[in-house]
Amino acid sequence: HFIVKCYIFSQINKGSKHTPEKGTPPSAIMAYLEENDVAFTASQQLSLDDLLQKLAAGHPVLMPLQAWSSAEDGSYNLDAPSDSESYLVEGHWVICVGYCQNAETPYFIFNDPACVGHTILYTDELNRRWIDMDGAGAIFDHFGIEITQSTTYNKNGLFYMD
Repeated sequence: HFIVKCYIFSQINKGSKHTPEKGTPPSAIMAYLEENDVAFTASQQLSLDDLLQKLAAGHPVLMPLQAWSSAEDGSYNLDAPSDSESYLVEGHWVICVGYCQNAETPYFIFNDPACVGHTILYTDELNRRWIDMDGAGAIFDHFGIEITQSTTYNKNGLFYMD
């Protein structure tokens, strides 16, 4: 999934409507997947149970969420659209690839194009931060793009890191 993540995001951002200020809209990701015959479904208002079912089926889910709060107290403005300077401005795409329900505090596992390796978010935090807004102002609340086809490993896509 890590290789899929890096390749998908690098290709989507080439020639897409991606800008550093406004990010990559869901429509650009879905257009790229369609152009490359990748089977997927996109849904709004997914529950955490919906996400668990998709992951249990072996399907990674691309999702926009709020990341890296710039507020001094580490908070996110998820509820006050009148404050356009801070409302949903920390949007970031990740790929949810797994979960751990047996831990004392259950969590989800992500591949993140900004990080090497996997990252985690605890269930309650994911549920709260799983919302974003595109550059046109459309809200994507608990939105996910589920990759529904099986994938295969291609070693030709790996390179030695100097």
